Amino acid sequence: MSLGSKLDVTCFKIDVNPNKYFGTSVRVTCPWRPVRWSVWTRTWGTIFYCEPEENNLLRVIMDLRWNLIPPHSFTRYTNVVQGAMVALWRSYWSLVFNSHPFVPEQVFRSALKIIHSLEHPPDD
Repeated sequence: MSLGSKLDVTCFKIDVNPNKYFGTSVRVTCPWRPVRWSVWTRTWGTIFYCEPEENNLLRVIMDLRWNLIPPHSFTRYTNVVQGAMVALWRSYWSLVFNSHPFVPEQVFRSALKIIHSLEHPPDD
């Protein structure tokens, strides 16, 4: 499955919310969310053998609610969140700047490589 190579910026919805701690927050959403979520669930499921709970995962990422992550596996969870986010952003910007199609399978494989590099850094 691919989203194609054209980016229609009119598809984005922008919500602006005042926040007493961090000033104004801006959340940009897009109808591609189910496709991106498939990358999250596949990556998460491969490592943790279950699907992430969407609301809690969003609270960890968007609201920095790190207390929702079990302390005994904090590093593992944060590596998965970081790896998936980096892979998704790289793919998104590759679509924007290089017209490279968003292919969830490729993003998933990229996320696993990033997670592996975080868990097993190369020896210098």
